[in-house]
Amino acid sequence: MTYKESAPPGTQVVSHNRTQSDVLLATFRPPTNDTEEKIPFSKKNVTNDDEPNSQLTIPSPNERNDEVESGTKIDSEYKLYGERWWIVICVALVYGGNYCHWIAIPSVGKIVAQYYHQSGEKIDLISTLSTGIGIPLCLMATFLVDSRGTKKGIHVGAALTIIGEFLCLLSSLPGLEGYTSSDVRYYLVLIGQAFTGAAAPFITCLPTKVSQHWFGPNYERTLATTVMAMAPALGLIFGHGITPLFVKEKEDVYLLNICWFIPATLGSLIALIKIHKSHPDVPPSRSAMLQRQRSLRGKSFKKWFSDIKMVLFNPMAVLLLLFYATASGYSAMIATKLEQLMCS
Repeated sequence: MTYKESAPPGTQVVSHNRTQSDVLLATFRPPTNDTEEKIPFSKKNVTNDDEPNSQLTIPSPNERNDEVESGTKIDSEYKLYGERWWIVICVALVYGGNYCHWIAIPSVGKIVAQYYHQSGEKIDLISTLSTGIGIPLCLMATFLVDSRGTKKGIHVGAALTIIGEFLCLLSSLPGLEGYTSSDVRYYLVLIGQAFTGAAAPFITCLPTKVSQHWFGPNYERTLATTVMAMAPALGLIFGHGITPLFVKEKEDVYLLNICWFIPATLGSLIALIKIHKSHPDVPPSRSAMLQRQRSLRGKSFKKWFSDIKMVLFNPMAVLLLLFYATASGYSAMIATKLEQLMCS
């Protein structure tokens, strides 16, 4: 700043070297308190706008790096439980077993049609209904898992799987042919596959949540997610590749229902017996702790519907959904019609 000498005696005019825009901006800038203690952002408490009562503390960069590198903090704050591997095994068995049984029938469709004395179109309806009934239940499954926890999702999926697998087994159980007609046996397997298809959405949304809630931020979380996510793909391979090896005549159809009844039902029973809670008593990581705090507050239907509406009005999410649905439908069509295409 400079003092002008041309001012009247006894007065001093101060001239600032600032433009008119700088002066205008200064008038709208809020006043600052120089005595206010400056707190680094890494130590500030950040409030979540979606949850007014929540207050999240942002860890310092050193704390975050130590947790990511080591996988678990050397502190009593976090803990890993052996029960986590039981949950992974249950989800993988139920998830993979459902897909095994779903694809096993189309892989030997002509033999199954001879056994149940039905046309090829009715046999194709078994796999179509199993897939189609899960579509409207996807939204219900996501709301149940988000609002009630992963335990409810696993238990509902396991119960539906047991009912469906038992009906499929009952439809071809040796010794019952003389007491039931072919149409009754066909509708038993049709309804049974509908139950297993209804169980699929409740299991599909679990892999990432289970790994988030029960595993620390190290290689185990990645391994658990990979095992559970790869279960349906392995189920398709085993069901389509192994079933034609031992089902060669219509009298062998009961072996199909017994073989794929075992893994899915075994995983479902273990889930109902061993899984008693959605979260461990002590979280395995900081992210799991924050996620648990949000889960304990619950999610209302209004909040859930708002999240779903946000996704459906997102153009990129809709585009991704369209491409994924098209690819899944195409792969399902090829898988169910592959035996007819190769043998025609």
